[in-house]
Amino acid sequence: MGLILPLAVLALALLASCAPARPLHGTTFSPPQTARRFALIDQTGTPYVLAQKRDTFTALYFGFTHCKDVCPQTLAMLGKSRARAGIAPAQLPIVMVSVDPTRDTPRALRAFFAKAGVQAIGLTGTTSQLRPVYRAYGVAVRPEKHDIGHTDYIYVLDKDGRLRELLSPQTPIDAIAEDLRTIVE
Repeated sequence: MGLILPLAVLALALLASCAPARPLHGTTFSPPQTARRFALIDQTGTPYVLAQKRDTFTALYFGFTHCKDVCPQTLAMLGKSRARAGIAPAQLPIVMVSVDPTRDTPRALRAFFAKAGVQAIGLTGTTSQLRPVYRAYGVAVRPEKHDIGHTDYIYVLDKDGRLRELLSPQTPIDAIAEDLRTIVE
Protein backbone atom coordinates (compact mmCIF):
# COMPACT_ATOMS: atom_id res chain seq x y z
CA MET A 1 0.00 0.00 0.00
CA GLY A 2 2.89 2.34 0.78
CA LEU A 3 4.18 1.99 -2.80
CA ILE A 4 0.83 2.62 -4.54
CA LEU A 5 0.59 6.35 -3.72
CA PRO A 6 4.11 7.24 -4.98
CA LEU A 7 3.46 5.21 -8.16
CA ALA A 8 0.13 6.98 -8.70
CA VAL A 9 1.78 10.39 -8.27
CA LEU A 10 4.54 9.39 -10.72
CA ALA A 11 1.95 8.17 -13.26
CA LEU A 12 -0.01 11.44 -12.99
CA ALA A 13 3.19 13.48 -13.42
CA LEU A 14 4.10 11.50 -16.53
CA LEU A 15 0.62 11.94 -18.00
CA ALA A 16 0.70 15.68 -17.30
CA SER A 17 4.07 16.02 -19.02
CA CYS A 18 2.64 14.30 -22.11
CA ALA A 19 -0.42 16.54 -22.22
CA PRO A 20 -0.56 18.71 -25.34
CA ALA A 21 0.34 22.38 -24.96
CA ARG A 22 -2.54 24.81 -24.69
CA PRO A 23 -3.79 25.75 -28.15
CA LEU A 24 -2.95 29.24 -29.30
CA HIS A 25 -5.51 31.79 -30.51
CA GLY A 26 -3.54 32.95 -33.55
CA THR A 27 -2.02 31.18 -36.51
CA THR A 28 0.68 28.84 -35.27
CA PHE A 29 3.87 28.22 -37.20
CA SER A 30 4.34 24.50 -36.69
CA PRO A 31 7.15 23.84 -36.83
CA PRO A 32 8.41 27.35 -36.02
CA GLN A 33 9.67 29.11 -39.15
CA THR A 34 13.06 30.76 -39.41
CA ALA A 35 12.61 34.52 -39.70
CA ARG A 36 15.00 36.54 -41.84
CA ARG A 37 17.55 38.61 -39.98
CA PHE A 38 17.79 42.34 -40.64
CA ALA A 39 19.87 45.09 -39.09
CA LEU A 40 17.98 48.34 -38.49
CA ILE A 41 18.39 51.33 -36.15
CA ASP A 42 16.44 51.55 -32.89
CA GLN A 43 15.04 54.67 -31.23
CA THR A 44 18.37 55.35 -29.52
CA GLY A 45 20.25 55.25 -32.84
CA THR A 46 21.79 51.87 -31.97
CA PRO A 47 21.91 49.02 -34.51
CA TYR A 48 19.40 46.27 -33.71
CA VAL A 49 19.37 42.90 -35.45
CA LEU A 50 15.85 41.63 -35.93
CA ALA A 51 15.28 37.85 -35.59
CA GLN A 52 18.63 36.99 -34.08
CA LYS A 53 19.02 34.58 -31.17
CA ARG A 54 18.27 36.36 -27.88
CA ASP A 55 17.49 35.51 -24.29
CA THR A 56 13.93 36.73 -24.90
CA PHE A 57 10.88 36.16 -27.03
CA THR A 58 9.73 39.10 -29.18
CA ALA A 59 6.34 40.55 -30.14
CA LEU A 60 6.90 42.18 -33.55
CA TYR A 61 4.58 44.75 -35.09
CA PHE A 62 4.76 47.06 -38.12
CA GLY A 63 3.43 50.59 -37.66
CA PHE A 64 4.21 54.31 -37.75
CA THR A 65 4.40 57.22 -35.34
CA HIS A 66 1.91 59.51 -37.09
CA CYS A 67 -0.85 56.90 -36.93
CA LYS A 68 -3.81 58.31 -35.04
CA ASP A 69 -5.57 55.12 -34.01
CA VAL A 70 -4.60 51.56 -34.98
CA CYS A 71 -0.84 51.65 -34.24
CA PRO A 72 -1.04 53.25 -30.77
CA GLN A 73 -4.05 51.07 -29.89
CA THR A 74 -2.22 47.91 -30.98
CA LEU A 75 0.90 48.87 -29.00
CA ALA A 76 -1.21 49.66 -25.92
CA MET A 77 -3.03 46.35 -26.30
CA LEU A 78 0.30 44.48 -26.55
CA GLY A 79 1.59 46.27 -23.45
CA LYS A 80 -1.58 45.39 -21.51
CA SER A 81 -1.47 41.79 -22.72
CA ARG A 82 2.16 41.45 -21.67
CA ALA A 83 1.36 42.91 -18.23
CA ARG A 84 -1.75 40.73 -17.83
CA ALA A 85 0.38 37.69 -18.65
CA GLY A 86 2.78 38.70 -15.87
CA ILE A 87 5.67 38.99 -18.32
CA ALA A 88 8.27 41.71 -17.81
CA PRO A 89 9.25 43.90 -20.79
CA ALA A 90 12.76 42.45 -20.55
CA GLN A 91 11.33 38.93 -21.07
CA LEU A 92 9.19 39.89 -24.07
CA PRO A 93 10.19 43.09 -25.86
CA ILE A 94 7.59 44.68 -28.12
CA VAL A 95 9.33 45.71 -31.34
CA MET A 96 7.70 48.03 -33.88
CA VAL A 97 9.23 48.30 -37.35
CA SER A 98 8.41 51.58 -39.07
CA VAL A 99 6.36 51.69 -42.26
CA ASP A 100 7.08 55.45 -42.54
CA PRO A 101 10.88 55.80 -42.57
CA THR A 102 10.74 59.42 -43.75
CA ARG A 103 9.05 60.66 -40.57
CA ASP A 104 9.90 57.87 -38.11
CA THR A 105 13.22 59.13 -36.84
CA PRO A 106 14.66 57.75 -33.60
CA ARG A 107 13.40 60.90 -31.84
CA ALA A 108 9.87 60.47 -33.27
CA LEU A 109 9.85 56.82 -32.15
CA ARG A 110 10.87 57.77 -28.58
CA ALA A 111 8.13 60.41 -28.40
CA PHE A 112 5.55 58.01 -29.83
CA PHE A 113 6.27 55.29 -27.24
CA ALA A 114 6.24 57.84 -24.41
CA LYS A 115 2.86 59.18 -25.58
CA ALA A 116 1.44 55.66 -26.03
CA GLY A 117 2.76 54.72 -22.57
CA VAL A 118 4.33 51.50 -23.81
CA GLN A 119 7.85 50.28 -23.23
CA ALA A 120 8.88 49.16 -26.72
CA ILE A 121 11.70 49.13 -29.23
CA GLY A 122 11.20 51.11 -32.44
CA LEU A 123 13.15 50.20 -35.55
CA THR A 124 13.68 52.31 -38.63
CA GLY A 125 15.98 52.63 -41.58
CA THR A 126 15.94 53.81 -45.16
CA THR A 127 13.22 52.79 -47.57
CA SER A 128 15.68 50.48 -49.32
CA GLN A 129 16.61 48.86 -45.99
CA LEU A 130 12.98 48.41 -44.93
CA ARG A 131 11.51 47.16 -48.21
CA PRO A 132 13.10 43.65 -47.91
CA VAL A 133 11.92 43.45 -44.28
CA TYR A 134 8.33 44.09 -45.37
CA ARG A 135 8.67 41.51 -48.13
CA ALA A 136 10.13 38.87 -45.79
CA TYR A 137 7.27 39.29 -43.30
CA GLY A 138 4.53 39.65 -45.92
CA VAL A 139 3.76 43.24 -44.91
CA ALA A 140 1.99 45.41 -47.46
CA VAL A 141 2.61 49.16 -47.19
CA ARG A 142 0.40 51.55 -49.16
CA PRO A 143 0.88 55.31 -48.75
CA GLU A 144 -2.45 57.15 -48.85
CA LYS A 145 -3.31 60.85 -48.87
CA HIS A 146 -3.03 61.49 -45.11
CA ASP A 147 -2.28 58.00 -43.85
CA ILE A 148 -0.34 54.83 -44.54
CA GLY A 149 -2.25 51.61 -45.07
CA HIS A 150 -0.29 48.59 -43.88
CA THR A 151 -0.59 45.01 -42.71
CA ASP A 152 -1.14 45.09 -38.96
CA TYR A 153 -0.49 41.55 -37.75
CA ILE A 154 1.59 40.78 -34.66
CA TYR A 155 4.39 38.24 -35.05
CA VAL A 156 5.65 36.34 -32.01
CA LEU A 157 9.27 35.19 -32.34
CA ASP A 158 10.95 32.70 -30.02
CA LYS A 159 14.42 32.92 -28.46
CA ASP A 160 15.97 31.45 -31.62
CA GLY A 161 14.47 34.22 -33.77
CA ARG A 162 11.90 31.85 -35.27
CA LEU A 163 8.27 32.73 -36.01
CA ARG A 164 5.98 30.97 -33.54
CA GLU A 165 2.61 32.69 -33.95
CA LEU A 166 0.80 35.28 -36.05
CA LEU A 167 -1.87 37.25 -34.16
CA SER A 168 -4.57 39.59 -35.34
CA PRO A 169 -4.75 42.87 -33.40
CA GLN A 170 -8.48 42.18 -33.04
CA THR A 171 -7.67 39.21 -30.78
CA PRO A 172 -8.94 39.93 -27.24
CA ILE A 173 -6.32 41.06 -24.69
CA ASP A 174 -6.93 38.04 -22.44
CA ALA A 175 -6.39 35.65 -25.37
CA ILE A 176 -3.14 37.38 -26.37
CA ALA A 177 -1.98 37.35 -22.73
CA GLU A 178 -2.71 33.62 -22.52
CA ASP A 179 -0.80 32.97 -25.76
CA LEU A 180 2.18 35.04 -24.64
CA ARG A 181 2.27 33.18 -21.32
CA THR A 182 2.03 29.82 -23.12
CA ILE A 183 4.82 30.65 -25.57
CA VAL A 184 7.16 32.18 -22.99
CA GLU A 185 6.72 29.26 -20.59
